Amino acid sequence: MAFRTPLKVIGSGDNITLQKCTAAEITQVVDTMIRKYGQSPAATLSVGSGNLGNITDTRLQAGAGTTDATNFDTTSELGDVSTVTVTLNKIVGAYYSVNAPTITRGTAISNAANTAYSFPLYNDATGSVRIFDLDDMLDTFWHPAAVRLVGASVSRANSAGTYTITTSTTPPSNHVLISTTPVFIDTRADASAYTAAGIPETQDQPTTITNYYLHRVTSAETASTMPALAGYKKADAAGLLTVIPSESFSSQLQAIARYGAINEASYRIQYAFGSSTSGYNTRATAVDTKLNSSAYITNEVYVDDYRAQEVPAGSAATVTTYNFAARIN
Repeated sequence: MAFRTPLKVIGSGDNITLQKCTAAEITQVVDTMIRKYGQSPAATLSVGSGNLGNITDTRLQAGAGTTDATNFDTTSELGDVSTVTVTLNKIVGAYYSVNAPTITRGTAISNAANTAYSFPLYNDATGSVRIFDLDDMLDTFWHPAAVRLVGASVSRANSAGTYTITTSTTPPSNHVLISTTPVFIDTRADASAYTAAGIPETQDQPTTITNYYLHRVTSAETASTMPALAGYKKADAAGLLTVIPSESFSSQLQAIARYGAINEASYRIQYAFGSSTSGYNTRATAVDTKLNSSAYITNEVYVDDYRAQEVPAGSAATVTTYNFAARIN
């Protein structure tokens, strides 16, 4: 297996020649592979009972309110504010782990049996014309496509079929919303809900600060330009050279990309959502925040009913930043 330079057809009829594609033309093929992968991605994410690992949302809650017949309990006598922790694991990754399932190199991607046209042609070291095999297709087209697909900068041209998170159910341009169920919810204690008149206040009174939602990048609507690649029409017993139709070659590229995304060692697409994502390219972040202080509130209801409580207060502080990230592995 190796990187191959495909041959393109120049001319027409009886006056044709084969030339090596330029680097720019090979990039055009990779562009098409990314677009076709985006139409039918194999390394997919959904929202449900997740398997990408736990992340947590934290917030303060009040201590227990008290009543005393003679005076207000002091702060040392009251229960302190404490932290409520909610564990979330909502993103379901298909084929996200290193141990991706094996796909048999059979009718879906074979260059020997299933398509009307061969894979592209190339010149070997002796100058002889050869046909790309599956490994050549992966090395030449999928490897650079995969590197682009998992980059930190998300764009339709480079990231079709891959995922990111945002804080809105309205998809950004060229994205589709996967689910209206948030994959992370940042909550904080609602400081305004705790009042002296309400003592004893309910200890946990949260408010939602930010919801985070999963989105997928869509494919470009317009087909990419590609060179006229040389190949063989399999039904032609004479084995005459021809131009592989763009539609046929695009289908081959899609099948190769779907295979590579979950089964090509070192070029599988994987995602992570957590505080430690070393080796991944961060695409978006979700922030867990909570209030950073407390307040001592009191209320004398009757001459023998002195009520006190320690409640959440202060300003928002970041507890943990979670990275939504992608890589090949």
